Amino acid sequence: MRVVSMQSKAKVYHREECRYAKKILPKNRMQLSSEAAEKAGYHICPYCDGMDVLFRMKKEQILKYARKNHMEVDLLNHVLYVRTDVGCWKMIYSMSEQRFLLYHKNYMQGVLSLDEVEEGAYHRQRDVPFSKSIEKYLFYISKHDAARKIEMIDYRLLPNRTKKEKRYFASARARSNRRSQRRLEELFTMIEQGAKDKQIGL
Repeated sequence: MRVVSMQSKAKVYHREECRYAKKILPKNRMQLSSEAAEKAGYHICPYCDGMDVLFRMKKEQILKYARKNHMEVDLLNHVLYVRTDVGCWKMIYSMSEQRFLLYHKNYMQGVLSLDEVEEGAYHRQRDVPFSKSIEKYLFYISKHDAARKIEMIDYRLLPNRTKKEKRYFASARARSNRRSQRRLEELFTMIEQGAKDKQIGL
């Protein structure tokens, strides 16, 4: 929900945590959704929206959760990066839609340095919906990367009960099969190269 002042000529709506929302007198205060506020002609407060502001509002809780789950969280150029020992993620905030989008960098091993997080390609993580909460995405990242660690040992150890678990299990099995196929092809290439070397007397 958002907060507006019914007496304000500025026609601005705020998040409840906003310092300006807290200054609105109770008799002038009204709560409504962001969609309803927009339809009523209100526009969003620049002091309580945007990645930098939203991160700062919840910084203590975010960093506490990150430490507990062995994550590195950094805000760079209005993008929130999350590093784990098996993945690198970034959250982008859409001002127009007022929600976060989550992106993932593939094939990570080991924690990237802070200088490396902005490099390389990320893909949109489409199996998780848009979110209005940084904490929800951190929870998703924790669960996703915990499953990835199990997969790196043996995908057959992954849970395989719910529909979501079954989908991830099938994807992990397919990735394992592709890796096995690549290793087999590399082995054949090495054998063939060794035979050629013998033929030419190397």
